[in-house]
Order: sequence, then C-alpha cells, then structure tokens
Amino acid sequence: MGHEVDVLIERTQGLQALEIKSGSTFASDWTDSLKKWQKLAGDESIKPSLVFGGAASYERQDLHLWGWQDIGEIAPVIPDPAQRHPRHDPGSMT
Repeated sequence: MGHEVDVLIERTQGLQALEIKSGSTFASDWTDSLKKWQKLAGDESIKPSLVFGGAASYERQDLHLWGWQDIGEIAPVIPDPAQRHPRHDPGSMT
C-alpha cells in the first residue's frame, strides 16, 4: 500500500500536507498518509489539513479538518491565469 499526500503547501512556518477525501463522514484511516508525511518530514512539517465532503470544519487528531465549503480558508486565493499580464514576446510588434 503506497502512502502519499495530495497537496503540499509551502508556508513561512514549513510545509503543510493536505489530504482530500470525498466522504462526508470522517474515517480515522484518512490520516495515515498525513502521519507518515509528518514522520518523514520531521521539523519541516507543520500541522496538516484534510478536506472532506462534510459540512463542518473542526480540529481533530492534531490536524485541521475542513468541510469542502470552507476550502477557501486553507490557502490564499489563487489568481486566475487569464488575469495575468501576457508575457512579452520579443518577436511581436506590441
């Protein structure tokens, strides 16, 4: 059985692992890969988060649990790539 985390977020305090599950009821085995990550990362790891299909967000087993509706609370808004300034093409006339 492989262990992986779905997302790593680089924060000023360290790396935060994020696991994403579709189920709406928390299952304790969902944290297995997060625990493995924390053990491997050591001091680089900060308190992990888990996003799931439930409605409520809360703290449990040394991690943040986020209901999918609160996912915007986890990380700053990621800019829309369409809103970025186009890169200058040296071959263009504009």
